Amino acid sequence: MKLINYKNTIYLEFSSSSKTIKKSLKLAYTNKNLLYATNTLLPLFQKLHTIATITYPQPKQRPIKSLTSTTTLKSICYAVIVELKLHAKLTTVHSALYAYKRIFDFLIDKPIPSYTHSDIQLAIYKMHQNLSPKTIHLIISYLNLAFKKAITLKLITQNPVLNLKKPRIRKSHKTLFNPYQISTLLSHATGELQLFLYIAFYTGARSGEILALSKDDIQNSTIKISKNKTRFELTSPKNGSSRIIHAPKPLLNFLKQALPNIHTQHIFQSDYFQMYYKFKSLLKSLNFVPCGLHITRHCYATLLLSNKVSPIYIAKNLGHSNLNEINQTYSHYIFDKKDKISLEKALKF
Repeated sequence: MKLINYKNTIYLEFSSSSKTIKKSLKLAYTNKNLLYATNTLLPLFQKLHTIATITYPQPKQRPIKSLTSTTTLKSICYAVIVELKLHAKLTTVHSALYAYKRIFDFLIDKPIPSYTHSDIQLAIYKMHQNLSPKTIHLIISYLNLAFKKAITLKLITQNPVLNLKKPRIRKSHKTLFNPYQISTLLSHATGELQLFLYIAFYTGARSGEILALSKDDIQNSTIKISKNKTRFELTSPKNGSSRIIHAPKPLLNFLKQALPNIHTQHIFQSDYFQMYYKFKSLLKSLNFVPCGLHITRHCYATLLLSNKVSPIYIAKNLGHSNLNEINQTYSHYIFDKKDKISLEKALKF
């Protein structure tokens, strides 16, 4: 995988199983853009390409029907992958493939009954030297699935993954945008990014849900969320259920002007990463704090909570089945002058 100059534009060139593929990064071939593409984009594309092309060969073990106490962990992992391919989303399958590939960098493959709680705990300690806590939790969650499968097959009676000490995932502090900053972002964005940000800030929808929208999903003053666009496929929303979101007047007014200029049924042609890099570039040009596209969802929920909108209504719009996520994840608070005055008054000893 490498960057090349094609008609004065930076292209990504890589090989598939049968041919060489060139993809435009839509960046002029200049020293500044080449440095950005080399240091930021290329490592990310290399990582995605590695994950997307992971193959997990069938272990040279006995068939699943004849599993015994000598069956190794890799065989059980393979069995889990086979089951996931039957019912899970492609994103889940790829996550499992990645997790099972990585775990054997830190854990020796051996017969299932021989694994102990200490073996897994030691593997976690080794992972902690190289991987992020979030990645470790992902790997252990799929390892847990494998041992549960082994219990179902009556190869073991206890799960060595239970009651492990895992590194804590620390939630990073999110600097939210205030209404003035949101207005600035909306006015300075252009093209598909501007359309994306209008829908994101005014509905709180997830990025994949927005990128999956078609013109038919927008009716009168509502937006129907029934699809989610991932790197691999079009799926159902995260919780599996469709929902209808009320579209505020500023969003409707913008859509009335923008949609007639789109000549395809699908509203967006860009994928998540193209949208993310456009957003990142916009933030840099405005000297705003760097952040991901998910910040739009946090801003939506926080602004509504701060203005006393019903948490039940907010949860419904965000696609949550209960208020737990609202309380735990989106309960940021934007302090205004009244709050500060009240605080000073309350603490006047």
